[in-house]
Amino acid sequence: MFDAILDHLDSLTVGEPEEHEALRLQPLFAPATGPEVHTLTEALGRGDAEVTEVSESGRVPELLVHNKAARALLLLDGEELVGAKQNRILNASILVGSGVRLQVPVSCIERGRWRRTSHAFASRGRVMPSSMRSSKATRVSRSLRGTGRFDADQGTVWQEVTEFNRTMGVRSRTDALSDALDAAEERMQRYVASLPPRPGQVGMAVWLGGRLAGVELMGRPEAWAAAHERLLRSYAADAIGAEASPGPPDPEDAVAFLRSALRGERTETPSPGQGTDVRVETGTTSVAALVAPAGLACLTLFLKRAA
Repeated sequence: MFDAILDHLDSLTVGEPEEHEALRLQPLFAPATGPEVHTLTEALGRGDAEVTEVSESGRVPELLVHNKAARALLLLDGEELVGAKQNRILNASILVGSGVRLQVPVSCIERGRWRRTSHAFASRGRVMPSSMRSSKATRVSRSLRGTGRFDADQGTVWQEVTEFNRTMGVRSRTDALSDALDAAEERMQRYVASLPPRPGQVGMAVWLGGRLAGVELMGRPEAWAAAHERLLRSYAADAIGAEASPGPPDPEDAVAFLRSALRGERTETPSPGQGTDVRVETGTTSVAALVAPAGLACLTLFLKRAA
């Protein structure tokens, strides 16, 4: 499974850098490999998927996903789901097979509500801010090594939502992350308009204020085209109000940096869906990848946040 990640890196080419305000990104290109998928926002919009509570009474750390389509459904780590009894985010990237109903691990991002507002969840095409995804990925990796569970530490997630709402100057009646993201929507949209996906793109390296914030990769250009906007918004949410760097990016070669990060401590765990969840940790980096039998589905590298 790990070789599929290295093979995908070998096929990468790096495009010219692009910038908007405090964000700088380099598009990454590669031939299509890995599983053919559809992604959650598009699938929910077409009625090809449904996400609900696991039962009438519900259970905070799990949701039920039904993939009604002929292709596998790719759920992205940190993807926001709104509605039902309370808003949630996904704790890991997961591949749900055609026709499969699957319980998936999630965390609550709206601690002040536990009442049903809809039967099923909806998507607003967003992923939680990259800073929160980074710290969550480290906690999930630690949980997998210790217990084999995809646990993001619900208490810490709530603390981070409260902190982000405060940073964005938002008062949320139910302490919901969605309220802060709604307030930032117009500013995030400027990043989306300025940094569109490119033909053949399968990923991006992202710098925030001159420092590498993350690397995102997928196996196929069509999957990237579907997910580009919501992943870009994840970084844009943290870029709002940040200052651009006048100097060169650090590090300048993000792909070489990713290769170095992949030499860290590795954990491979069967995914709740198809394939294998691969985690690689160093003292400063956290990599999470989902590898299917057909190859790499997706990968994220984060720099760990300072304690």
